[in-house]
Amino acid sequence: GVITIIPLAIFFGIIFSFTIVYNKILRKIELKKVYWGTQLLTGLSFFLFFGIGWYLITAIIGMIFLGIGFSGMFMTRQIVIADVIDYDEILTKKRRETSYSGVNALLTKPAVSIAPWLFLLIIDSFGFINKKGANQPQFVPLGIMIGFTIIPAVFILISVMLFKYFPLYGSEWKKKKEELYKIHQEKEKQYISYLRRKGD
Repeated sequence: GVITIIPLAIFFGIIFSFTIVYNKILRKIELKKVYWGTQLLTGLSFFLFFGIGWYLITAIIGMIFLGIGFSGMFMTRQIVIADVIDYDEILTKKRRETSYSGVNALLTKPAVSIAPWLFLLIIDSFGFINKKGANQPQFVPLGIMIGFTIIPAVFILISVMLFKYFPLYGSEWKKKKEELYKIHQEKEKQYISYLRRKGD
């Protein structure tokens, strides 16, 4: 019933409220560490949810941890992509946000389609009956929990392991970012001057 909405409401409430916390954290801790940490927290939180999420009260606790992790991932993911675009500009002398956005969509859209298919495949293998009011077989809840928690946890923890090799961090990268910022400022001044000359 309506009471099942409570964990989701708490989940999204935590996501929005913790953006303030992560905003402060990012001022003190390097982006790579924050993003890696939030990925790890989210992956482990899915495993925690599998263990405790079978009842409403404990599911709320699981949703709180998931919300904290997802909040950090949502907030830092686009910043990580921005760093990659900055690095590409340093290498190529071109700013290619649209190319990266296009490739990102090319990869994420199929993934968004695969995820529900995989979830439905898992619960179907556990005997889920797709009829309103049907008496579900004994192991269907287990299949739902595996599809909802274990599968995402595995993929996120794979991402955690791969992200350890992300090279854009440290003092050297910070210097390059500062140099790029100066170049952007100079380009902006030149463009404003161009617009003023064109207006005259």
